[in-house]
Amino acid sequence: MSDRRKTKTTPALERRKRNRRAFVRWPLEFDVRLTWGTQSVYCRGYAIAEGGLSLVCEVPLPRETEIEIEYRLPQAAPVIVKGMVRYVEGAHFGLEFLNLGLKDRLALVEHCEKLNPV
Repeated sequence: MSDRRKTKTTPALERRKRNRRAFVRWPLEFDVRLTWGTQSVYCRGYAIAEGGLSLVCEVPLPRETEIEIEYRLPQAAPVIVKGMVRYVEGAHFGLEFLNLGLKDRLALVEHCEKLNPV
């Protein structure tokens, strides 16, 4: 008796299994302003997804700090969202969006897919 559940694995399937990310990340350079406490700093984003963004910043950001993120994609209106510092490696940071609304999420995906189709 054959087992229908057996599937052949391909390199693409193996890569997909190893990818733990919930959202596609788009490589894209854009401006970011971060505000926490009484501090405000301008940084440079280099990747964005529906769940957050990656950026380079010369000011140290403490991990697990809640911050206000204002990002502006090329030819788009600025978006302000609450976020959390989740990844810190030197001047590279990963921020998670905490309250990105549906309208802004859809605009982000639409904008990025036009620039870098997946």
